Amino acid sequence: MRYRLLACLSALLLAGGGLIVATAQQAGAQTEFTVVATQTNFEIILANGTVTQNPTAPLQAGDRFTLRESLAQGSTVVGFDNVDCSVTFNNNTLCDAVWAFTGRGDIMGTALLRDEVDPNSNGPSVFDAAITGGTFAYAHASGSIHFVNQSNNVSQETFQF
Repeated sequence: MRYRLLACLSALLLAGGGLIVATAQQAGAQTEFTVVATQTNFEIILANGTVTQNPTAPLQAGDRFTLRESLAQGSTVVGFDNVDCSVTFNNNTLCDAVWAFTGRGDIMGTALLRDEVDPNSNGPSVFDAAITGGTFAYAHASGSIHFVNQSNNVSQETFQF
């Protein structure tokens, strides 16, 4: 009798633990916040090693550009980002970025910009990127970032994770 009771109790505990594990991800809080990013630095690194801010020809596969932006909420600067983009094939650009939030941690992300190899344009007016990780307050972050270009060198970035 005692073994049956222990077996039933064990089965009940396992089932309850499985239910907690299965629903734990759904119970997590959603986080969303928006920053305004203003470009402060920009450079193009051509595949031949030349560094420029004003290329004389369209970018080709292997060319890169890198930029830094300050991040603000209202009039308060809350951090900065560093973005590194590589031109790939079919006029696509693959960008990796780190957003560093003062006193909070970093968010890592990546995006594929399709048909966007003209560095003299403002890029797409609206696009999304994937959040691929983070540190400190953003450890294990995943989700997306929605970008809306507001003007030359300024964008609104909404983080959802």
